[in-house]
Amino acid sequence: MKKAGFRPNYGLYTMIVESHAKSGKLEIAMSVFSDMEKAGFLPTPSTYLCLLEMHAASGQVDSAMKLYNSMTNAGLKPGLNTYTSLLTVLASKKLVDVAAKILLEMKAVGFSVDVNASDVLMIYIKDGSVDLALRWLRFMGASGIRTNNFIIRQLFESCMKNGLYESAKPLLETYVGSAAKVDLILYTSILAHLVRCQDDENERHIMSILTATKHKARSFMCALFTGPEQRKKPVLSFVREFFQGIDYKLEEGAARYFVNVLLYYLVLMGQIIQARCVEGCL
Repeated sequence: MKKAGFRPNYGLYTMIVESHAKSGKLEIAMSVFSDMEKAGFLPTPSTYLCLLEMHAASGQVDSAMKLYNSMTNAGLKPGLNTYTSLLTVLASKKLVDVAAKILLEMKAVGFSVDVNASDVLMIYIKDGSVDLALRWLRFMGASGIRTNNFIIRQLFESCMKNGLYESAKPLLETYVGSAAKVDLILYTSILAHLVRCQDDENERHIMSILTATKHKARSFMCALFTGPEQRKKPVLSFVREFFQGIDYKLEEGAARYFVNVLLYYLVLMGQIIQARCVEGCL
């Protein structure tokens, strides 16, 4: 058509660009898009969005950002799906500062950003990029953006797994402070870190984290190491009373996990009598 001297009209340019973009032929789509701009046609918002989202989906972050900047400079407003696609690719490429800038721009034009911010946080957590996740969470807090307790717990567990105990404790305090309940599984997983710990400073951090759980198992364990005068009852009666208070319909698996870890810890600490009492109560 062009060789014959005919000039495509606005609608034809738009159709060619979007159809090639949607079929994954991004180089051709961008070439026609460039011709469209040179011909003096201003692309529609849908054309920009189509190109941007397809580039983001294919991981081409530089091209996606170039399109985003062109779009906003032209006075066009990206949609929710476009922002989501762009934030996803920026997070996957670990471009924290750029993602933060885009999220704030998204917020400034009136979109609710809590879900998108939490999605970025989960990308970092699942990727094992705990430092980036903590950095992103700090940015969220400074920007007045909240996440949910499920994600806070996920990040806490990632910090524990990576030995970042100083970072883990504030997360747990946030979790507990928002009325979330530390269950026996989570408490036992923290105790398991203590059992494996071979560093005095880290041991102190983990002990502090166990206290911050405010779980009844913490008080139980502390009392196990005291005498009958402080407990006001023999160790066997004390242990039986604790385990009778567990709802085995809901927490049988958690209780068995707790007993196994607790037994290991008691033997490790030389508390053989207490260990025998615990062993006989489940």
